[in-house]
Amino acid sequence: MAIGTVPVFAVGGIASFLINEFMYKLVAVSQTNQVNELQNKIHLYMKDRFGDIQVMANLDMFSNPKWRETATREEKDQALTKIQESYGIYDSIAVLDTKGNVVAQTAGTPLQNLLNRTYIQAALKANGAIISQPAISATSGALSVYTASPIRDTATGQPIGFIRARIPVKELEKIMYNNNGQEQFYLINAQGQVFIGPEGEYVLDKLSSGAEVKPEKEDFLNIDVAEIFPQFEELRQKNQETVVADNLKMNSQRLIAYAPPIQVQGLPPLNWRTIVSADPDI
Repeated sequence: MAIGTVPVFAVGGIASFLINEFMYKLVAVSQTNQVNELQNKIHLYMKDRFGDIQVMANLDMFSNPKWRETATREEKDQALTKIQESYGIYDSIAVLDTKGNVVAQTAGTPLQNLLNRTYIQAALKANGAIISQPAISATSGALSVYTASPIRDTATGQPIGFIRARIPVKELEKIMYNNNGQEQFYLINAQGQVFIGPEGEYVLDKLSSGAEVKPEKEDFLNIDVAEIFPQFEELRQKNQETVVADNLKMNSQRLIAYAPPIQVQGLPPLNWRTIVSADPDI
């Protein structure tokens, strides 16, 4: 009996081990491909937004002195509203003069002087178009990403103001969760803070004005990715792509795939990172 059964169990055990190893590697490769695809998709989406703000900055309504001086405030507001409706992405677009005073905006809460907003100061420093890190809007209270650019007079080439557009992070969530799988997704900003996770938007502790904020959702305030996955730093330093990690927020183990920051031609460095998380048992 031993001669007949031991080889069977031995071969069966070896086969089971090899199959498990093969399946793990297969799933790991699939997760890696998925997280890289998602990372590319997000960055290409933001590249389009970067192109949008540059197109807006060159609108004759605001850059051409003849049009700028003859158009009424109502006509300028209507022009921005048509752009907003056309894209269906931005919840606010505004044009400012060089002192930060609003000269045109889309419908909504009337905006005050925006010169000291972090994104306007960034555009001023860069002397060109920029994309901000996520921040809580000081006006709407929504977690948002901003694009901004100086506007230059077509006749003189001199800056005569700014244009800025606000993208709710919810628009990025649509890209993150456009699937029917069992995976969970995390988007991480340049400071290593999670701003999109399986619970939806995480809350950062900065307003677009640069001021600190203390929202009600303290559990999700200023969450560093290492506070969710303690093995993340090791994964990042070793330049690995997948690892089974503890999820401290969900008190469970997850197979996570990590995509490091990438550089896309025609897009300023965002230094955003992406994680795809799956149940290792599945």
